[in-house]
Amino acid sequence: MKKALIGLFLSTLAFGACRDISFEVSVPETSVTTALLYFNMKSEEFHGKYSDELERGVVVLQCQKMQTFNNKKIIVPFRISNQGSGVFYYLGLFEHLSDGVKHIKSYFIGDRVKISAINIKENEIVVDFFHRDNIKDKLVIKKETNQFKKKMVF
Repeated sequence: MKKALIGLFLSTLAFGACRDISFEVSVPETSVTTALLYFNMKSEEFHGKYSDELERGVVVLQCQKMQTFNNKKIIVPFRISNQGSGVFYYLGLFEHLSDGVKHIKSYFIGDRVKISAINIKENEIVVDFFHRDNIKDKLVIKKETNQFKKKMVF
């Protein structure tokens, strides 16, 4: 089921991009969405550019770390880089609908982090990652409430 759903998600993205039916991601902390129109086969990433008044940037959806979440829902990490020095990582929650893919919510992970694992447990999703100073950390999202909290791990 998981592989079929992920395949369907990717084919929707690829098919939409090829037909100019864009798949859009809401850019956190802005009022804009970006269409992910470019797919890099080697890195398995979708790319899209955005512009919000004076801010411009790129959104990169990391398909290689995609996982299913409750039947038709999928979690995918993505990163945003803009004119500053930061590269901001988020976990995106998406739903596959009969007419496409909908971006439901984003959870901030951190700036210039390295995601080491995403684990789906019975009642939560846990994202393990390292900060740029090599401190281990995790993001925990409770499934039933969609609430999240960060836990520092030493």
